[in-house]
Amino acid sequence: MRGILNSLLEVYEKVPYTIKRDNLDDLLFGRHKDRLTEKVKEKVEGFIPQLPPLIIDTFSIFYKPNPQFLDDSQIAPEFRVNKRVLEKVMNTDTFNELKETTILDDVNSAIATIILIDKLYEELKNKLEEIKEHTEKIQQLRNQLPNAGKREFKQTIQQIEQYAEALQGIVTQGTASVAVRKAQQEFEEVQSAIAALGFGSEPGQPIEVDPETAIKLAVELKNNQHVKKMVELLGRMRNLLKSTAKAKPRKSRLELHNIAMGREIERLLPSEVLKLRKYKLIFCKDYHEGKLLHYDLKRREKEAKGPVVISLDLSGSMAGEKEQWAKAVSLATADLAVKDKRPWAFVAFDARIKYVKVFKKPPKPEEVLEIIKIGASGGTNYELPLREVMRIIEQKRDFTKADVLFISDGECNIQQEFLEKFNEFKKQRNVSVVGVLISGIPMVMRQFCNEVLALNGRVDSDTAEAIFQKLV
Repeated sequence: MRGILNSLLEVYEKVPYTIKRDNLDDLLFGRHKDRLTEKVKEKVEGFIPQLPPLIIDTFSIFYKPNPQFLDDSQIAPEFRVNKRVLEKVMNTDTFNELKETTILDDVNSAIATIILIDKLYEELKNKLEEIKEHTEKIQQLRNQLPNAGKREFKQTIQQIEQYAEALQGIVTQGTASVAVRKAQQEFEEVQSAIAALGFGSEPGQPIEVDPETAIKLAVELKNNQHVKKMVELLGRMRNLLKSTAKAKPRKSRLELHNIAMGREIERLLPSEVLKLRKYKLIFCKDYHEGKLLHYDLKRREKEAKGPVVISLDLSGSMAGEKEQWAKAVSLATADLAVKDKRPWAFVAFDARIKYVKVFKKPPKPEEVLEIIKIGASGGTNYELPLREVMRIIEQKRDFTKADVLFISDGECNIQQEFLEKFNEFKKQRNVSVVGVLISGIPMVMRQFCNEVLALNGRVDSDTAEAIFQKLV
């Protein structure tokens, strides 16, 4: 009897996890446990008991420099399949490449965990029922053990082991390799997308975000294809803006201030150069005494750029490609303001004001995401956003000499009285408005803009570059 009791205790002492862990591991993973489990469950249909411990173990193999597996004898039979899965995952070159980014980085490890679990689920989806059946059979057999005799106990243990072996055989090396390869590709896409949301940073460079926000962004980018496509387009626009700014010729900041005496050889007057040719001794004497005549150049003060106000039409007709292009151009323009340390504001409108926010510092990635997710619907009203632009400039002291970017895909009428009022306001406040009309003839827009770019329906990199050349 005592032998059966000891054997029974051994059965129930086996653990569901497969990687050796300590209190520090539990503390670290505890920061992300709830969100990771929640997000994975949202994606995975048909919950299986192996999932929660698999999440923990997957995080461990990404984070720990040298993760160690428990012996099979220490792991509950229905959870040994997790060990087989992770062994096969770790037996790929792709995993080792991915781990270079996640090792000792809890944020990237959490993001990689969400993505890999999702990809494993995709590859094993058609095996879930089989996994469930084997798991339930193991659990049923284990529940029979307390009432079993010595002979029955041994037979039941053998049956449990048989089902455990069958369960472990479900996952092949090919399945794991495909899942890891897909996970690496998506991980890189998510990393690039998060970097694209880091305003003020160099495109493609990592940004500092708290773990909670990073995981939330990763899940949003992974599950929302519209947002993902929009962020990828924003990244390309930011790169285009950067190359446009580099290509633009820079005016010299030095100007002629006076004629002075000294030893400035590179700024000599022509008469002094002539002296060197004909009267070399006199030239050498003047040089020694610091009496050579040269141009005195003075550095001009860098002209301060004004704040930026972006007014974007998000009416129903903008939905789709035009909306994505216009948002990417608008946010790339905002990034330009951030890098120049200029305050900026964003106004989205249709027949009403949909969104208004003034930024005095770089926006948080989730704030950029909020703008990206504003829908395009409704009619069009120009007067309301122009009034909002006036209100922002009037109420914010640091918004004098503002540059306004006004983007729309179609025109609407504005009362003449308001047009006169707005144009007088522009003159008084030294405000410049650049209009972008995606399609149509800008008859109305020309009445309140300093300059209008009519795109004739073209929304591509070339038209975006034309806009950026006006702004940099």
